[in-house]
Amino acid sequence: MLWRYQQHFALAENARTAAVEAARTAAVETLSYDFRSVDRDVEQARQHLTGKFLEEYSDLAQKTMIPAVKQQKVNTRVDVVAASVVTAEPDRTVVLLFINQYTQSVGSDAQKTNGSRVRMTMERAGDRWLVSELAPV
Repeated sequence: MLWRYQQHFALAENARTAAVEAARTAAVETLSYDFRSVDRDVEQARQHLTGKFLEEYSDLAQKTMIPAVKQQKVNTRVDVVAASVVTAEPDRTVVLLFINQYTQSVGSDAQKTNGSRVRMTMERAGDRWLVSELAPV
């Protein structure tokens, strides 16, 4: 019984580390875009997503985000300031990310900076961790 607990704990600890790194990368890739390359940016972001969230993101990007970003000529860059594990299981980890988002439109001298938090649910898919849920906190 103790051996099973130790094995589960070790797997959860490995999941914790790998999932946080994957969440950091996914946040930057998913929430950053440039109006000149938004189609490529969205396709790159999709590589970090899975399940129903992948479908929802793809639909929202095609119908709303891409047209608006191109029309308003928006550039958005995200930096992950900090990350913390909420829960960690060997195949599913919830991560809280503290991010800064920098947004600017062509023709506007002012860059807007917003600090926020997002909760990402990461699921193991083979040797990768993918986002199955993303929610503002």
